[in-house]
Amino acid sequence: MVRQDKFLLALGVFGSRSRLSGRIGALLAHGRTVSPRASLLAVAAASIMLFALATAASRSPRWIVFAQQASHVFAFEAVSVKPHDPEDARRPVFQFFPGGRFIAIGIPLRFLVARAYDLPPQSMRLTGGPAWINSQAYDIEASPEASAFPNGLPEAERKRRAASILRTLLADRFKLAVHRESTEISAYTLVVAKSGHKLHPANVKDKDCNPATGAGCQGFSGGQGRGIHGRSVTTAELAAFVENWSDRPVVDRTGLKGSFDMDTEGWTPLVRNFGKDSEGPDKGEDLSDPLRPSLFTVLGQLGLKLESRKTPVDIFVIDRVERPDPD
Repeated sequence: MVRQDKFLLALGVFGSRSRLSGRIGALLAHGRTVSPRASLLAVAAASIMLFALATAASRSPRWIVFAQQASHVFAFEAVSVKPHDPEDARRPVFQFFPGGRFIAIGIPLRFLVARAYDLPPQSMRLTGGPAWINSQAYDIEASPEASAFPNGLPEAERKRRAASILRTLLADRFKLAVHRESTEISAYTLVVAKSGHKLHPANVKDKDCNPATGAGCQGFSGGQGRGIHGRSVTTAELAAFVENWSDRPVVDRTGLKGSFDMDTEGWTPLVRNFGKDSEGPDKGEDLSDPLRPSLFTVLGQLGLKLESRKTPVDIFVIDRVERPDPD
């Protein structure tokens, strides 16, 4: 089990030879005495560590991702965080605008944490934390530094930066600490059916995704009672989307590359029946209709299949969180 914070710590301390040589130079410049034997030992130890890190980075894509994230940590310059007023009649809102401005209205903290770590909002892969993170909603308004979301930033990079800057906000204002661990559990693996997939290539290419111009993509709408409606989405994103209504984690094992457009009908619940009188996301829809297909059938229409098996799954554990100080 290797924690993300240990990756970042290692990269921060040992990720730059120029930083190491600069520290040695600073010691010498300030007249501190360093014996030749100590110098050789220090340089040898640092060289071994750098070689080990470089080797691990070449074997694990996660090292590469963390190295890129550690290159610059973006943050919001202006932030307002307030507990949501239960009497507030506004509908819940969670939105990053093209320039990076962020607004959340009536959003529970657990949802914010899930989005910050690129998890489905209702995912069971996020665990830990006190009960109030599920019930206490917040209103947040925040504006980033000017260089965080420049014009022309690719949509995939924009989403990555949005998650990163949200993690920074939560760590600063809520003292949030999260670690990741890989555990073998019962899950669904999303695979291609024996007859082959029936996915349609995306009409809008990833490079042309730009919310500022109305070319919205790389996202889903719909849900359990309304179906899957995605534009320029990947099968990994599809797995994360349907996990919101699954009784276990969903892991993409299709091996399919590229982006697709998807449209399906709704399906019956796997977990619980929201029904006409429920308070769930499908409130007002009678999902008990026996003619409505299952999720397995709906995915089968796309040439995909859910297989139940034990598989390694990343679990995110909340180690610490606090209620924020009032603004």
